[in-house]
Amino acid sequence: MAAFNIWNSADANLTLQLSDKYKASLIEEYMSQYILSDETINVIKRNFAKEIEDGLRRFDGITTQDPNARSDDPAIQNRSVLGMKVTFFTEFFNGTENGDFIVIYLNRRYLMLMQAKVRPGFPMETKREYFIVDESIRRSPYIQIFEYICGCMLKFFGKHGLLNKMQVVGFCSDFPIIQFGIDDGIVWYFSESASDFPLNCYDISRCFETVLLKERYHDIKIELVTIFNYNTSVYINSCYLYGEVDMFLNFVDDCDLLYCEKPSRIKKWNVSNISESVLVDTELGNFGGNGGLDFIASDLEWLAVTTSTTSEKRARLKKFVSEQYILAVIKHILMDLHHKLFYCRNTSLEKLLTEGVSVTELCNFTNAKELEHSATLLPGGTTGGSVEDATIALYVCKIVLIRAAVLISLCVSSVMLRFTKEDFVIVANCPLLRKHQDYETYIRNVTTKFAPGKKFQFLWTEDNFGLTGAALATALAHRLD
Repeated sequence: MAAFNIWNSADANLTLQLSDKYKASLIEEYMSQYILSDETINVIKRNFAKEIEDGLRRFDGITTQDPNARSDDPAIQNRSVLGMKVTFFTEFFNGTENGDFIVIYLNRRYLMLMQAKVRPGFPMETKREYFIVDESIRRSPYIQIFEYICGCMLKFFGKHGLLNKMQVVGFCSDFPIIQFGIDDGIVWYFSESASDFPLNCYDISRCFETVLLKERYHDIKIELVTIFNYNTSVYINSCYLYGEVDMFLNFVDDCDLLYCEKPSRIKKWNVSNISESVLVDTELGNFGGNGGLDFIASDLEWLAVTTSTTSEKRARLKKFVSEQYILAVIKHILMDLHHKLFYCRNTSLEKLLTEGVSVTELCNFTNAKELEHSATLLPGGTTGGSVEDATIALYVCKIVLIRAAVLISLCVSSVMLRFTKEDFVIVANCPLLRKHQDYETYIRNVTTKFAPGKKFQFLWTEDNFGLTGAALATALAHRLD
């Protein structure tokens, strides 16, 4: 078993220094449940590498799983929950992409239609319009939502003089999509709540073809050239901005990792003759969906893991590394320490309880140079805290962030080790990673420990870049076609 000594590699000073040594020892003992041992790290690392291989061999992401199955059941541990979805994008940009394109972007909040003019050497010109999609339409049977989309297109095309003219279209969504080709895909559902119901499996191309046969839509002429998810569009936009990109990470409200895999390693699709590489979406956030990470979740942590709107009973990776859950775990720990009379005994945590912790608050607090200053910036807007309270909160934040850094580094290094190259360019969508002075250092130090000899640089992207990427993906797919 490899001995990583990870926590000292991330930060050599992990002791809690308080004037009350007994109190410090109690808090350290309390926080020890969030520190991953070398044995635990080895188990997770081995399981992740195995799931990558299993995911490239077969797709069983829609297999019904027993929510009460034990996490140490061999049948569960042997089932890959990493989708390892082939996006069928094998090239990115050569500078010749040119034309007018339409993007249909449907997410959990709205529908957006966009006309984009792509010209070599010129900034992209876009016209956008947003539409609210009622929940009753999202959960309606069969193809009513496609009729709604076509009705919106009828308005949008009429407004911009696009009727009776063939339009090259790309369909982008952040809902689960199974792809069989760059323009061939099935979406499971269009509503967050529908994830608890039997799958509908809409064939996107066929549904559009069926609806457009209706007389009222005869003036709409489209050629659907690509179907892709939002993370793919952000990856493609990153390639447009930075050139060659080896990996894309998203840890905002999602948890995903995309990278270019050798087609010869992909056994579930016939992609061996496509090119030297093809973009693969690992669906990283699903790791642990077979119960493989349940054993590292503390009792307190399940408060952040479970919600009232989902039947989720597993501690998936996104519950440990996505920003919203990191902030939620910090909130729950500080509240629990307060109830145990260890933290902020003489002040109210009502604002922390009701509003939680924001990325900006956390970064301002941890980046403060002096403890006296930190005491005025406690997470959650807590006021009236002492220097000792600031010391405790800093210790809590450090432990939670290092654990997240270990899990992220474990996944990133596993992908790096699949290739002989030494230098990697990683684009990340993670404001916490970009703004927090120590968080990036933790990830760098730990990744170097897991993958010695590998070098990488972080470049940054943002959510709003994905819409530009969606237009670029459509232009790229049109050229590849």
